Parts: sequence; structure tokens; C-alpha cells
Amino acid sequence: MYVTKILLQQVKNMKKLTELKRPFICAVITSPTINGVIDSIEVAEREGAEAFELNLSFLLGSNPKLSKNELKDIFSATKCPIFTTNRRVDVKGNVFQGSDEERMQIQLECLEVGSVGLDMELDTFTAPGTPLDSISDPIIEKQRKIIQKVHELGGEVMISHHEPERIFQPEEAVRIATHIEKILKADIAKLISFARSYDDFITCLQTTLSLRKYTRIPFVHQAHGQHGKLSRVICPILGSILFYCPPEVGKGTVIDQPSIRSVKAFLKELDHLIKIYPVEGEETFFMTWKKGQEGKVLVPLKLPGPGRI
Repeated sequence: MYVTKILLQQVKNMKKLTELKRPFICAVITSPTINGVIDSIEVAEREGAEAFELNLSFLLGSNPKLSKNELKDIFSATKCPIFTTNRRVDVKGNVFQGSDEERMQIQLECLEVGSVGLDMELDTFTAPGTPLDSISDPIIEKQRKIIQKVHELGGEVMISHHEPERIFQPEEAVRIATHIEKILKADIAKLISFARSYDDFITCLQTTLSLRKYTRIPFVHQAHGQHGKLSRVICPILGSILFYCPPEVGKGTVIDQPSIRSVKAFLKELDHLIKIYPVEGEETFFMTWKKGQEGKVLVPLKLPGPGRI
């Protein structure tokens, strides 16, 4: 009990996901072994990861009875925040052998040994794929009780909703995110859909801007698929809070996730361009337009740099 209290205090002292500078780099950890998970965390942190998503389904697939000491070893491997997911079925086909209640309980137990939060699907406690309008009030109340427990333990809840065959429309995404914020009282909304064309990709960008404009909850939004790959680096610039990356090049389970190194290079170059090229008539933190002998010219401002946008 004393050790648990110490760990809970450490979690409360650790930065929450919503407190990190945005957009941040989140490494997705999918190793099936404890040592593999710890190695992946150490490699990703050296590369520049700022947070971690631990996919428990990969670990539980090879070791269904993880002890608290084993989990504690994972969460103590870094000072960066780690949150968990525990899918019914993961991308490699591992099927959780138990109920949704049991899936959530495992994630709640992780909060006692160092996790800063958990990902819970919007259709938790009901049939997979159930649309928002079909989720009953008793199910919503069960979800809220989980969220309340997480908050009591000092953690945060990301409510996720995936559409594997189509793209989200802006109004639809805003309605779901508003439900997650105002009805469920969760902390982060995660909306992932599938782009079948570049028109869908443009819709994804429009949806990201709508979420930024019309909701207050921090959100993760992007599109999967060949036509949606660019959304993984553009949506975080437009308002999504994070970049999902593999722990190292070639070690991810989703082939279109950008590497940590490429995201860092992208952010560095983007900051450079923002500092140098403000839109005429406006100013950045570093440059502004002023009248010169030969018309309007860019001049530097003596202000701190913008860092990330």
C-alpha cells in the first residue's frame, strides 16, 4: 500500500499529456516482451520521443498475467509520460480473452504503477462499431464511472473512435468530440478515419480545423490509408496534439507512421520557414513587414522565438 501511494504521487507529479508542449512526439510501443518494451522506450527517448503509448494487447498476447512489478519496471523506464491502450483486437490479430470490464481494469491497475492515463474506445461496454447515437444511457454511465476512477487516481482519459472504412465529416467529428468533452467529461478526444482519395485527405484537414475552431477539448485527429499518410504530419500542425511515431525506423506496426527523426527534421524546418517568411501585412515572432526605400521589406523583431506552433 505504501509503495502504491508513492507511485501514485509520482504520477501526479509527472506531466500529463494535456500539459505537454504541442504538438508532441508520441512513440507507439508494441513489443510483446517486457525487455523489448523497455528497450523500445529507451531508444525512442534518445531519438526525441516526449510521450509513449503502451499497447498492452501485444504484451498480454504473450503474457496474459503480467505482475505489477513487471509493469512497474516499464513505467519507471522513463520520466516521460506513458499512457496505455488495450484493444479488443490489435493490428496483429491478438484478441483480448475477456470482457470490456476486464480490459479496462487492467488499464486502471497500470495507473497505480506509473501510467498517466488510458485510451478507452467510444463503444466500450457495447458492441464494437456501435455509432454514437446508438449508445444507451446506461452504457454512457458505465463509461463515465471509468473516467471518474481514472481522475481519482490522477490520470487522464483519451476517448477514441475509429472509422476504418470512411472519412469523418467536419460536423460529425465536432459532434463526437463535444460528446466526449461535455457528456463523458474525458480529457482528450481521438478520432481516426480512413482516406480513400485525396479529396478525403482534404476533408480530413478541414475536419481538423473544425475541431480546432468549434471544440475546446484537446484532440488527436488523422486519417489512415495511402491517401491519408500526409495527415500524420500535417494534422498536428493544424491542431491535433501529437505525432504518432514508431520507436525507431522500421520498428512500427503501422507502416505509414513517420519516424521520430523525420518529424523532428520537419518541425525544425517548419520553424525556420515561419521565422523567415511571414505573410505580407502580418508578422511572426521574428519578422515583420515595414516600409523601406524600395517598398515593403522584412525586418527582424527582438522578441523570443515561437518554437512550435
